[in-house]
Amino acid sequence: MNEEIVRRYEQMFGDEYNKVLASFSRKYVKSIRINTLKIKQDIIAERLKKKGFVLQKSEFNENSFKVLREKYSISSTPEYLMGYYFIQDEISSVPVLELNPNENELVLDMAASPGGKTTHMAELMKNKGCIVSLEINKDRMESLKANVSRLGVKNVVALRMDARRADELGLKFDKILLDAPCSGEGMMVRDRKRMDSLNLEEYNRFSVLQKELVDTAYKVLKKNGIVVYSTCSMAIEENESVIQYAIDKGFKLVKQENMGDEAKTEFLDNKFDKTMNLAKRFYPHKHGTGFFTAKMVKNF
Repeated sequence: MNEEIVRRYEQMFGDEYNKVLASFSRKYVKSIRINTLKIKQDIIAERLKKKGFVLQKSEFNENSFKVLREKYSISSTPEYLMGYYFIQDEISSVPVLELNPNENELVLDMAASPGGKTTHMAELMKNKGCIVSLEINKDRMESLKANVSRLGVKNVVALRMDARRADELGLKFDKILLDAPCSGEGMMVRDRKRMDSLNLEEYNRFSVLQKELVDTAYKVLKKNGIVVYSTCSMAIEENESVIQYAIDKGFKLVKQENMGDEAKTEFLDNKFDKTMNLAKRFYPHKHGTGFFTAKMVKNF
């Protein structure tokens, strides 16, 4: 791992630094989210158990399970192909649960592929209302469309476009999910190659993009609308610094119900708004994955 990243972890985690590094070497455990648009949770869970899969209920989402043992690949079952579940890190349910979209709302997913969060929102919305899902990459758009179709989702309009241009749609949204493109350092337990390439310059590069997406979210969100920002990163530059930018722009942080740790109100020479503790951090040695969520309302 890059020496500057190791030093950053020492500064960020103190006495828990070694636990964080050790967590990147543990075995990655897959998770699935049951698609209740098509089947009841208890029915599909029982089917998979009969096939030899060992499941454990997720702490983060009542419809998600950790896959502790696979008889064969969990992506090769007839149930998967029929869209009864989506393979998704359990913590990835948190932003959608915090956004809590309902069937009467117009919702924007600013970085939608491969579709885990889009299809989860459709499930909560009971396939009603409308979700506008944006994806700039052509190949990733194909994944998004395939998963929307496989899971039986009917209330999604998927558009291939840069989310920074979402204001060109001429729409105002009730709620926005901004699961921002990021360095992905929180997922190093799943992709250890990230350890080789991670550096502070990458944090800063993504931070610029993330702030541009916040700018657009502010433009297209209705007054009193809700945006949930999330990343699979632990970097200050991609999280607290971006949320401070959002606060300065006019967003207000609101309380979340999830089980994460409080975000940092200061780090090294950085001091953030006193409400920053309403944002939440998740750590690989505590929660299985590095992650960040912030729930904000637009007051102006």
